[in-house]
Amino acid sequence: MAIDKLPTEALENDSITADLIAAGAITGADIGTGEISADKLAATLDLSSKTVTLAAGAVTAHQAALSITESQISDLQSYLTAETNDLTSAVTWANVPDANITQTSVTQHQAALAINESQITFTSSFIELTDLSVTQNTASGNGTLAYDNLTGVFTYTPPDLSGYLTTETQTLDDVTTLGSTTTNDISVNTLTSTVAAGTAPLTVASDTVVTNLNADKLDGRDYDEIIAEATALAIALG
Repeated sequence: MAIDKLPTEALENDSITADLIAAGAITGADIGTGEISADKLAATLDLSSKTVTLAAGAVTAHQAALSITESQISDLQSYLTAETNDLTSAVTWANVPDANITQTSVTQHQAALAINESQITFTSSFIELTDLSVTQNTASGNGTLAYDNLTGVFTYTPPDLSGYLTTETQTLDDVTTLGSTTTNDISVNTLTSTVAAGTAPLTVASDTVVTNLNADKLDGRDYDEIIAEATALAIALG
């Protein structure tokens, strides 16, 4: 009766050598899962010229003991094998997705930015200092000042002052022709009269004493004359 499977107890330790394995003679189908252990394999086993197909379990059972280096893996070309964005040096921003660049990543350095006007793309028109100007219209009404925020032009319309006194050309003689009397109080520093003798320079209707009035003559006579007459009269009357 033919033997389909070789049980492990049928094999001596170190009994499986390369010269006993003919090309394709022993395959995974001939050996039960887990039937061949490491102690059954000869220490000098060389399978470089042999082809043995092992079950996946025969390999994964010892995967914890495997030590595979990068050079042993042939299809790593499409995978990231080194980090180019080492933050200890310059970062290649082209390799950083926009979603990973936060707002604070930009604004934290905004104080150090120096941006020229030519670098800014404006979404609407704007007014420069050279656009500002002033236009003056003819005087009208109370006057107005308007500003056009699209053109930067100030438009000034001065008030119409034609109905107001703008300069004074009248003299005091012109003023007195408008009326020579008033019921208002008038205050002056010095009142000088140039009227000729024979005409009273001042007409007073009130007989109330004027405080601090200092007159050189009284009733046409000097003060000294009045004192002399009063003294002579007193002596005569004893």
